[in-house]
Amino acid sequence: MLNGNLSIFVYGTLKKGYCNHSFFLSEAKRIQKAFTWGRLFGLIQGFPALVTSSDLILAEGGFDLQADLEIQHETPSYPVEKPEGDWDQVYGELVQLPRPYFHMKKLDRLEGFVHPGPCLYRRVVVPVISREKCTSAWTYVMEDVPEGKRVKGGVWLP
Repeated sequence: MLNGNLSIFVYGTLKKGYCNHSFFLSEAKRIQKAFTWGRLFGLIQGFPALVTSSDLILAEGGFDLQADLEIQHETPSYPVEKPEGDWDQVYGELVQLPRPYFHMKKLDRLEGFVHPGPCLYRRVVVPVISREKCTSAWTYVMEDVPEGKRVKGGVWLP
């Protein structure tokens, strides 16, 4: 079992002060403001969805959690500029969690990333920028956004 921390970028209900934070992220070792590039949508169901450029996806999550946790630690960080196209800075939090296997399993269930069958979100590694530093972190993205409104400014508010 992999030791170390799980790095995850959250942009919606998991942010500090929002409805899912205390249940899912109460053990966070560190939380810092951060952003990634994408398009943020407020869905009619009351939660957000992030769409990002395929050029920014550094790794794709699967259903082997151990392999996925190793991917996070093997994925290099690099400076990233705005990708070509209609992308915004999407603001959220970069969260460091202990017990990576436990937390990733819990977060996957919340985000509808389950096996077998179709998934609500995909879990991917993207570059995340915080305090002028770029790092790699897991986040949850959608490919096909159901009915919702694009959030200009990149900050989701319920």
